[in-house]
Amino acid sequence: MSPARRRPTVAIIGPGAVGRTIGRLLRRAGFPVLVSGRRPASARAAARWIGARHVPDPAEASRRADWVLLTVPDDAIATVARSMARAGAFQARPVVLHTSGLHSSAVLLHARRAGASTGSIHPLHSFARPTASVRTFRGSACTVEGDRRAIAAACRLARAIGGRPLPVDPTRKALYHAGAVLACNDLVALYGAGLTLMRCAGLPRRDAERALLGLVEGTVSNLRRAGCPGALTGPVARGDTGTVRAHLRALRRFPAFLPVYRAAGRLAVRLARDRGSLREADARRLARLLAP
Repeated sequence: MSPARRRPTVAIIGPGAVGRTIGRLLRRAGFPVLVSGRRPASARAAARWIGARHVPDPAEASRRADWVLLTVPDDAIATVARSMARAGAFQARPVVLHTSGLHSSAVLLHARRAGASTGSIHPLHSFARPTASVRTFRGSACTVEGDRRAIAAACRLARAIGGRPLPVDPTRKALYHAGAVLACNDLVALYGAGLTLMRCAGLPRRDAERALLGLVEGTVSNLRRAGCPGALTGPVARGDTGTVRAHLRALRRFPAFLPVYRAAGRLAVRLARDRGSLREADARRLARLLAP
């Protein structure tokens, strides 16, 4: 293998669900992987699961690596990068990437000052369990940004683990990440609210879960076929003010859910208007009903 295409050694610092998944996928692709973390027992277990080598000291792991992947919580990235820079972790001028969806590579200031190339790679994937994520990751988008060398490394890493690299504006990552949270994490929260209401209506939990999961899966299928707003259905899409009014009455017993229903309903009105399926008079009546 030519030096240009040699598989770089990757140090994963902070092997939680994201780090474990990426590490396992990198090993499958033939990349040498080192693992280090602040809890030695957990890091050793992660290294065994990945098929990687455990290095107790994060700075030493980084000195042995071509790419350093910080898969630590968002609030810890700057602190970890600073402490590692002070420990001489970046003397060999590696590429240092973090996996935050919120922060840009600017949070790696101390690594950059120490001579590293810096960037970020954010896999748009729900990492509930590494064992499942390893099976389902292929095709996931991975947003990338940073300096030229870091972007090249992030794109190569994304492709190696089966992802699709996607450039993102580093100055707009908060908006990008908020969009991802609304479409993914908040979907689970809304599902939980729907499940609570169905159980209060007398449905057994198992039956309610099966019914709602089938509904959500059908909606995702419609989104794939018809897109947004084409996949919108339900009482708002039909201009059914009577049904919406009845829902609002029933939800008075659930004050935590009522503002959520109103806010989501107002968004649905906007989508229905964009699709052209809602008469303007119905849209105005629904907007009044759903006002905060």
